[in-house]
Amino acid sequence: MIRSDWHYSRTLSIRVMFWCAWWGGTTVSGQPYLDILNAGHVSSPERLARWEVGVNVPMNLDPLGTLFVISPSFEQWEIAPREDPMHNSVTNGSEVLTGYLLPLTYVRTLGSRGWKMAITAIGRYMAVEAPHRADYQMGGAIVASRVMRPTLTWKFGAYANADAFGFFMLPLLGVDWRISDRHNLFGMLPGNLTYEHKTTSWLHLGVVYKAITTSFGTRAGDFRRVEENTVGLFADLYAVGKLVVRFEGGHTALSRYRGGMLDPWYPPIGDGKYVDHNIGDGTYARLGIAYRVRLDTVRASERR
Repeated sequence: MIRSDWHYSRTLSIRVMFWCAWWGGTTVSGQPYLDILNAGHVSSPERLARWEVGVNVPMNLDPLGTLFVISPSFEQWEIAPREDPMHNSVTNGSEVLTGYLLPLTYVRTLGSRGWKMAITAIGRYMAVEAPHRADYQMGGAIVASRVMRPTLTWKFGAYANADAFGFFMLPLLGVDWRISDRHNLFGMLPGNLTYEHKTTSWLHLGVVYKAITTSFGTRAGDFRRVEENTVGLFADLYAVGKLVVRFEGGHTALSRYRGGMLDPWYPPIGDGKYVDHNIGDGTYARLGIAYRVRLDTVRASERR
């Protein structure tokens, strides 16, 4: 069947939209779908709560699949109050951390051997409680992708950011593997990895691992460093059209919440650069909603 140039440009653009990648307050991802709009709430009893909302706006620059993607997002964390280890009293309520993020991604094809490149610049404004306890952060990621076959793509790259606690850099390794029509394995390590099973056309189940490292506040020592690692099960309910509702739950592992030298906790128990708030690990639940475009459906239609 002969496709029009318009249809070819459209489907190719959809295929490469999610090679845009980021890590840190949000996640570097390699996945078989693009969430145009997403929002969610995470609750971990007696530890923290998080609200998040994000948008992906891709713009096709040419018929070969060159893209520019704007991905603004907002996040807010509420860290539960803890007992002061020296005075055995409850601190003054929860701490609220607020972040505004603006990743800008340029994606283009490299030659004709299945290589693509995504370059992302990320601007952040990250605050602890109030605007005077905030600072700007600049970072970015570069990811090269190689399509080994229509159902398997490998991704390699690096992420870096000028965090409030200092310069932070990580290598990246990603995969987008359509194992079969019903099974997918995708993610970008060390940030996330997901196994998805399409139980029915309207219900997808799976296992998801996520690791978040982010920071809020100023580089003068008034900052908070969040390291939240989760492993959980999820159910995606494809409710109406492209609207998807996610139910997710699991447990955290090796998570930490630390402050800098201007943290009120630092004088009694601080050590070196940080003071640990000892929020520990616990169970978590997440409820999310997204407007989702499936990329593996596009790939399947292209092979016919």
